[in-house]
Amino acid sequence: MNLFQSLVVIVSLLLSELIYADEAASKFFMGVYNAMCVQSGGRTEIITKVLEGKGAPKLTPEQAQPFLQGKIGTAWPIVVSEGSFVLVATSDNMCSLFAKKADTKEVESFFSSFFTSFAKQPNIVMLKQDKNEKKVDGGVLTTISYLMTVGDAKDAFDIRLTTSTSTTSNVQALASIAMVKNSE
Repeated sequence: MNLFQSLVVIVSLLLSELIYADEAASKFFMGVYNAMCVQSGGRTEIITKVLEGKGAPKLTPEQAQPFLQGKIGTAWPIVVSEGSFVLVATSDNMCSLFAKKADTKEVESFFSSFFTSFAKQPNIVMLKQDKNEKKVDGGVLTTISYLMTVGDAKDAFDIRLTTSTSTTSNVQALASIAMVKNSE
């Protein structure tokens, strides 16, 4: 079994466990983000192969438009007892996960601790870390971002989480990962 097949098996098992687990929306959100986006490195072909292999329904192009934000790609709805989510894979190898509702503090805490501990692994280089907050429509919009690379690779991972505490927001959490050129 090659690396890709192993990844597909692991991600498939993890997804099936997550779908039936009785977890809070924020834990489900971070579990799917890790299983689909982080483990695939945002590579669209891996995400598409896994989801099409499971027969996952796609949003229509019209429904996907707000999530694709002008990019070419595919969006899959995930509606489970934990909440409503949309997984997006774009042609420029960016993977994003949207959550309609989430415990923003819990998601931020998990996200930060996950990537901070990840950055301590051998050969992982944290190039940049940033956090900013601004007040919007009855809440706070928080963005946490990391730029990481493996060793002296020419490419880096741009990893971001944006949360909104506004109760009127259509999306309370958005996590993404994309491969970018390393300019550091």
